[in-house]
Amino acid sequence: MWNLLFIILSLIKTIFTEYSPTSVVLGPTPEVNRVPDLSEITDKHYTCSSIKGSTACPGYDDYFVPKTGYYGYSSGPSQFDEYVLNDVQSNVGYIMAICPDKTVDTSKIAYRYSLYCGRLLYSQARWCKQNSDNIRTNPQLNVCKRICLQHAQSILDYSENYCQNADHSVAQKIHDNIVNQWCNLFSDEPGCVNGTTTENKFCGIYSYL
Repeated sequence: MWNLLFIILSLIKTIFTEYSPTSVVLGPTPEVNRVPDLSEITDKHYTCSSIKGSTACPGYDDYFVPKTGYYGYSSGPSQFDEYVLNDVQSNVGYIMAICPDKTVDTSKIAYRYSLYCGRLLYSQARWCKQNSDNIRTNPQLNVCKRICLQHAQSILDYSENYCQNADHSVAQKIHDNIVNQWCNLFSDEPGCVNGTTTENKFCGIYSYL
């Protein structure tokens, strides 16, 4: 019993400690309508690669990312996809915390990949000269805010419909953290990315697992 209680408390702790926006690898937090000054990057080996053809982030064919980032070394979409798929698939602690006594069903959480891709590119795309000025100066458009809000809402739906919880306070806390720390980074302005093309086919309910 005590072991189970410890596991549950550990999972709930992740709600308060892990859910912050994607870390920025280089420089300050992105500023809207400001092209980053890349003169601070002096490493001659600093280069970027295209993620055109990505299966983890389909729909971002015009984007480039630094070859070396917190996601490791990426020489093209295949290595980039490997990192994204592994990271998203392993990040289920917050879902498990909603109802620890049931098997996690990630297929019921909407737009997991869309939000992940948008957050990653929010911090990374501005560092590549190959990206258009529009991409580099408008990080808030890397995923539409409504997509993020739908992801957050699916957390509450998961608690109610799948977990059938009587108390939704854990799901509500996760929902609020996502909205406050992630969704408020983005905008529904014209030109925002409406999620990955794969997830859009299924109204956001899609999983590689």
